Amino acid sequence: MENLLLTNTNIQQFNNELDNFISGYNIKKHNKTWLELFLEEVLLKYRDAYGENTEFHYNIRKRFSILLVDIYVKEKSLNVLKSNDYQDNDSDILDNIFSNNSDGEVLYRYKNDENVISVSMPVETKKIKLPGSKHLHAIILAIIVGLILKQLPSETITILVEDYISPVYSTLMNTLKGLMEPVIFISLVVGICAIDDLKSLSTIGKGILLSFIKITTVIFLTTVVACLFAFPSTGATTQSFNLANIISLLLTSIPENIIKPFYEGNMIQIVVIGFVSGIVILALGEKSSTIKKLLLEFKFFFFTILDMFVKFLPFVVFLSVIKVILSTNISESTIVWKIILVDQILVIVVALINLIYTSLNTKVSMKTLLKKMRSIFSISLSTGSSTAAIPEFYKKLPTSFGIDEKYSNYWIPLSNAFFSPSTIVALIVYSFFSAQAQNVGLSIEWLIIMYIMTVQIGMATPRIPGGIIASCTIMFSQLGLTTDQLGIIMAANVLVLYLDTAVAAITRCCCAINISKKQGYINIDKLRDPKIF
Repeated sequence: MENLLLTNTNIQQFNNELDNFISGYNIKKHNKTWLELFLEEVLLKYRDAYGENTEFHYNIRKRFSILLVDIYVKEKSLNVLKSNDYQDNDSDILDNIFSNNSDGEVLYRYKNDENVISVSMPVETKKIKLPGSKHLHAIILAIIVGLILKQLPSETITILVEDYISPVYSTLMNTLKGLMEPVIFISLVVGICAIDDLKSLSTIGKGILLSFIKITTVIFLTTVVACLFAFPSTGATTQSFNLANIISLLLTSIPENIIKPFYEGNMIQIVVIGFVSGIVILALGEKSSTIKKLLLEFKFFFFTILDMFVKFLPFVVFLSVIKVILSTNISESTIVWKIILVDQILVIVVALINLIYTSLNTKVSMKTLLKKMRSIFSISLSTGSSTAAIPEFYKKLPTSFGIDEKYSNYWIPLSNAFFSPSTIVALIVYSFFSAQAQNVGLSIEWLIIMYIMTVQIGMATPRIPGGIIASCTIMFSQLGLTTDQLGIIMAANVLVLYLDTAVAAITRCCCAINISKKQGYINIDKLRDPKIF
């Protein structure tokens, strides 16, 4: 493993690679939590002791039924596991983690001028699970139960939907939306802080973020044109344009204070606060090291809570599908296949356009580009998660694509936090579908509002199950749409998740190549070499 510096970016890279590796094995949840917290805190302690310019490397592997993780820090001997060797204001954090009941064993040794922390963790027999099986089972079961309940008298169905299903479903959706607020805020702040300093943000980071907005605009225009034909609105269309409404929307993005948006659930203002907070933390430099550490801890805390709630997501899908079946006729329910078809075609078209442009821009054959992207595509397809492919991005961008390693370390966390082509396409498709179903007329003003919301919410949507559903509720409220079609949308989103994520990974690879070429951070000869993949 190559030597890395003890920066926030590289520590996050280690965390992502560790999380991706252990997700493939059946490790008890409390052991997994302990392992991630303990090793992250070890790296932070060594960074606090020796500074960010200290080199480290690591080795993660599995031997038989034991997971082994070794961290090597090249510096003079310092055992951070012993309180008499290392003391600071936060020393009790590592002591508390170390003393927690887990099945892991820890060993410290000093060898070849390196501090070595070794952790071993037992791995249970892995249970084979089909990707997304719980959600698919929930949909199938809901269809069966819904068709049976459909035979009941209409009065009974109305009572069942309005008095039982709808209240439970609404409560769960509101809970999901409420959990998204701190998750979105922390994700945005941590994503900006990954750049490490304000100078890099103004040079490299600014160029990357502006490129994301430009690409989002191209995807938006392509998707809107297609949706105008796929989901023509039957409502009254007006050509009037009220600039005051657009200005009002932009002004409402600016919060009166930093507390109000959180208790009001104003997601747009939370996004603005997140961006500003991230920039302020970068401006503080080394003074903000404690804040950055706390943000990482809070991110882990809220994502753990969200992960617990996500376990109920199949039940939410079950209720939403039953609600749709009981509230509509069968022919209306089957429109889910149209949503899936339009979404999949558009995601593929967007990827194909980017692939062709990248091939022409770099003079590299599409076959060579796809060959270099193959491993990233495979991981994204098998997991349905863009986050799971992050370690492969860290590996492939410098080696196979020829992108400068430092530039890659900036681009990867920013792209994962702020750019998701499949999310952009899905938000627009779902909005047009709902507008058609609700007979909402379209106008230039409506499309401009949709564009503003797509840029903001597309960046802010967490890359987790259910994230886009919560974002839809925010976007619909600004577009004057109800959430009556959310059940069909949720079912469609479950079915397109894996292929959407995989195809979107191709678009992200193309964007990485084009943006780095524009800013002069790529070795084109390495990219053109078909033997390097």
